[in-house]
Amino acid sequence: MKKQKKLYFAAVLLILVLAILSQIYMPEESALVKNSRLNYICYFSMKKIGIALLQYSDKEGKGIFLPNDLSLLVKNQYLPSDSCFCCGTQPETPYYYFPDLRRDMPHNIPILIERNAPHPTSEGKKGGFCLFLDFSVRYPLREGEDIFVIEDTKKALKIGQSDSKEFLLKTLAEPFQSDRVKSMCLWKLRQMEVFSTIIPEFLYAKSYAISQEAAYNVLAWDREKASYLLASFLYDSNYFIRKAIWKKLFPSSQEIDFISPVACEAIANKFLKRN
Repeated sequence: MKKQKKLYFAAVLLILVLAILSQIYMPEESALVKNSRLNYICYFSMKKIGIALLQYSDKEGKGIFLPNDLSLLVKNQYLPSDSCFCCGTQPETPYYYFPDLRRDMPHNIPILIERNAPHPTSEGKKGGFCLFLDFSVRYPLREGEDIFVIEDTKKALKIGQSDSKEFLLKTLAEPFQSDRVKSMCLWKLRQMEVFSTIIPEFLYAKSYAISQEAAYNVLAWDREKASYLLASFLYDSNYFIRKAIWKKLFPSSQEIDFISPVACEAIANKFLKRN
């Protein structure tokens, strides 16, 4: 009987200890769970906006233009509401949206930027999401970087409106210019069908976006040289990048659903007669 009482009191004591410990440690665990949940909500909100932008572009933007105002996505019923236009951690601060975008612009140009880097990272800092023109959502923004990226993107888009060959080539040659600015210079020169001996120098740039834009430009002047470089980009895991490259390499081919980067590379090898 005494042994049973001791076991009973031991069990009660254990329950009390566990209850106290849960009160101590559960708030921290709940915060981690909450942060993770908000990260996923923010990520999928940007993905949802990206899908709506693609639908708008296909139906109302001739397959290339994006709306100048996100509200058109709700007005034209591509989205049910504007509830996904901001992060749950800061509902009073909507995502920053860049107008005047085209889908054929360099893929390192952001479409949406999350302001103020509201999400805690594994490094103990804070970060924010970005939706880019390849319609990938990435987590590259550290606290304070959103201001620089917004201003740098505005500068790149403004350069994209220039029709001065001299200005574009001068800006492209300046070593201190950002990757976004340089890739936009190359994009605009391609739109203007301008070629310069300086452009092939960027074919093997460290920036993937710059290298790709340079190859697009060189393609019209030296198809063999540019084709082999572009074919290697078919390894990319991003469907929209692979599709854009495919259209440049084989403009007369039928629409092809890309199953995988490996399949793309095999098809490119066949067309380019590579082993």
